[in-house]
Amino acid sequence: MLRALGPAFAEVLARHREILRAAWADHGGHEIKAIGDGFFVVFGDSRSAVAAAIAAQRALDADGWPGRVRIGLHTGHG
Repeated sequence: MLRALGPAFAEVLARHREILRAAWADHGGHEIKAIGDGFFVVFGDSRSAVAAAIAAQRALDADGWPGRVRIGLHTGHG
């Protein structure tokens, strides 16, 4: 995508981050770290994490995101 968009990539990446951060916040997520287009976000429970992932994908689609986004979830025992 970087090659295809060239200088416009920075603006697209900023929009990507904005959309994802809104989805995380709407579902109680707390961003720990962001590197490039990747995020490490924690949630109080797995249901909230799944809801945030679904909301993020839907928001990106509604915004006309030009690519695919993979979202991985890990659940651990508290």
